[in-house]
Amino acid sequence: MLLFLAIPVWEIVVSIRWNERYYKSGFLVFRRLFLKKLINDKAISEYYIEKLLSKNGYGRISFHRSVRDNFFLFKENGVRVYKGGINYVFLPVLHGNLTIDPEKGEVLMVGRLNWSIVLIIMFFSILLFHGMGYRVVAFFSAILIITYLYQVMVFYKIADILEKNLEI
Repeated sequence: MLLFLAIPVWEIVVSIRWNERYYKSGFLVFRRLFLKKLINDKAISEYYIEKLLSKNGYGRISFHRSVRDNFFLFKENGVRVYKGGINYVFLPVLHGNLTIDPEKGEVLMVGRLNWSIVLIIMFFSILLFHGMGYRVVAFFSAILIITYLYQVMVFYKIADILEKNLEI
């Protein structure tokens, strides 16, 4: 029971601190390598990437330059939507890293889901399984699959935007 609480808290802390090891771990859902011609030799900033994505409708992704040059960590921000006076908050479940190699002209994007989303679904499945049986497990499994498919679509969209517009 404590594990189901400890993992999400741990993920929040390391996510906020931009821990590189965390951004290389998680439930792998996306990996894409694409080639870009070298246009300039300036270092790419995280602000440039965020502005590029924001201009194309994906402003809810934050980037952070790692200690290494041209290696970026990224995460989905907690999204707040105000409709009719109600504040909807979406749990951020997407994170990953972006490696840009200007010498080879390669960009590698790796996307992952947080472990906490998997643990939350497992927790509720186990908790409710005793009273309701297989229907609950099927329901929460469907939620996990839908979350997975949605995040994969988001990763593809972000990678498409970067592949078309990123100048290295």
